[in-house]
Amino acid sequence: MSASDPADPAPASRPEATEPLPTATATDAIDATGAAELAERVRAALLERALAAHEDARLQGLCMEGAWEAAVSAVRAFDVTALARRKPGGERP
Repeated sequence: MSASDPADPAPASRPEATEPLPTATATDAIDATGAAELAERVRAALLERALAAHEDARLQGLCMEGAWEAAVSAVRAFDVTALARRKPGGERP
């Protein structure tokens, strides 16, 4: 569709390619670093929990499919907000 196409829903509401992108600030970099650290902590905790649940299920005699289901259930039951409230060293705020 072109900008003059009457079927175009709202051409004026789309940003033009010539508009500058917002610039990152030092605060944005700190926020991005904090977000990346939190994401890594969540990823590590979920992986640890899934592997432990899978191993435990296999030791209890579950088949591979049952162990997989146990691992997925452990990930689903994980309280991500509790991890987010903890500091990187594991201490609570």
